[in-house]
Amino acid sequence: MHKRKQELLINAIEALATREKLFITERQQWRNRILGMDRINKMLVLVWMNEGVMEEHLIPINEINYCNVFQKTSGKSHIQAILLELTFRSKQLSPLQIPFYEEIHDGIFEMKRLAERAEYWKKALNN
Repeated sequence: MHKRKQELLINAIEALATREKLFITERQQWRNRILGMDRINKMLVLVWMNEGVMEEHLIPINEINYCNVFQKTSGKSHIQAILLELTFRSKQLSPLQIPFYEEIHDGIFEMKRLAERAEYWKKALNN
């Protein structure tokens, strides 16, 4: 990712944390996304740049019913994407899918590392 975009993402999550009085203790950045967690205030923070527009998501961890990692495939075994899916206690909220690996953006050699990153967040959020 371009260094300027990385700086924009870091500035955005830090500004969000300040504005919401959050203490983000865990944070990972990849491509155009940053995912962070405030264990004290029990909040998951997702910031991503989508077509030049910064999107912010604050998700109360208590509202997450379950978290799972799944592979989106085509054909028999061709992996197109690896996603972290959050389902919520409230049935009015649609599941949120966070792409970690996307074939169109990431190299095949990054798949294992990004899949491990998704599994890390799955375990962190299901505990």
